[in-house]
Amino acid sequence: EHRHALGRVLERHVALVAKASAGCGTLAAAMDYTAKEDALWLARAIAAVPGLLESLPVVRHGQTAALKVLQHLSEPELVAARGRLLAAAGSYGSNRYGREVLEYLSGGNACCPSGGYANSMGL
Repeated sequence: EHRHALGRVLERHVALVAKASAGCGTLAAAMDYTAKEDALWLARAIAAVPGLLESLPVVRHGQTAALKVLQHLSEPELVAARGRLLAAAGSYGSNRYGREVLEYLSGGNACCPSGGYANSMGL
């Protein structure tokens, strides 16, 4: 029950939480440790904030949160989210976190060859 409550609080304040790299790590972890339904709602909340999903890949721990969003969204939402990330991908190549997302989007599901944070999160 506490995990559910935490998921709902994060969902309501997702834009504020995602402003800090530690907050991005919290969002990623929450999508792992809350119930599947709560993780889906959190992923949808991130995707619903204009520009938020696209800004995550250039922030430390944000790349993990962005990849977790993709992992939890259903097919129509996933297609839209991938499209938004691909449209913003021009700024990702100059950033090591962004490159992890680019690799994932290009089909290289081994998203963290350096053993980065996303790899430790099970992606």
